[in-house]
Amino acid sequence: NLKQMPKVSFLNILLKIHFIWLGGGNFDKQSLICVNSAKRILSNYQIVIWTEKNLDLEKIANENKFLRECLKRKLWAFI
Repeated sequence: NLKQMPKVSFLNILLKIHFIWLGGGNFDKQSLICVNSAKRILSNYQIVIWTEKNLDLEKIANENKFLRECLKRKLWAFI
C-alpha cells in the first residue's frame, strides 16, 4: 500500500559516485574523461575513487571467495 510507504526526501539520498580503479595502472583516457565529466556536471556529488591504495582488498578477499579468485586471475571488470 503506497499510503503506508514512508516519504523519502531527495535530501536524504547521499550524493556520491563510487569509481573503482584496480590493477595498479594509470587511468585510461576514457575513464579520465568520465570522471572529469562527472565532477564538472555533477558538482554537487562527491566523487570517491577507490584503488588498491585506499581499499583493503586483502581483508575483503579473505572473506570473499569470488573476489579472491578475481584478484588472483586479474579479472578487474568483475570486482
